[in-house]
Amino acid sequence: MKRYLIEIIVILIISASYGFATYQRNFIWKNGLSLWSDVIRKSSEKARPYNNLGRAHLVEKKFFQAIPYFKTALKHNPYFSYAHFNLGIAYQGLCQYDNAIAEYKKALYGTRQPYFAELHNNLGVCCFNKGWIDMAVEEFRGAININPEFSDAIYNLRIALSHIEK
Repeated sequence: MKRYLIEIIVILIISASYGFATYQRNFIWKNGLSLWSDVIRKSSEKARPYNNLGRAHLVEKKFFQAIPYFKTALKHNPYFSYAHFNLGIAYQGLCQYDNAIAEYKKALYGTRQPYFAELHNNLGVCCFNKGWIDMAVEEFRGAININPEFSDAIYNLRIALSHIEK
């Protein structure tokens, strides 16, 4: 009987400690900013946590704050195409289209997946905003070839074509 009671107490202590640890982790997991900041504190030499913390800033439309995290990710891995892509999104959000185009092209040439439809669409939007309508049309068509149901690219292509017809 005494051994049974000790086993129950040990199980309760272990369960309580796991429950408390889970409770504490919930504060870290409350949003992407807190989660990836914690990951960086524990693993600061990897590119992916910096990229993901930058993405968390992008989700909140904090483009300027996101840029240093993508640049740090690229210092750790200059060939990290998703960091180039995300840096392009940040620059595009700040209307820095030349920088965005440069990063999108690095992402396009650095990726093993050159069929990345969103990348082509974003590149097309930047070209359109620079007044390079023919290049924009080419990029939108490239995005649609990759994903024929990509509604943003279809819409953007229609807008670009309407500018050519004028």
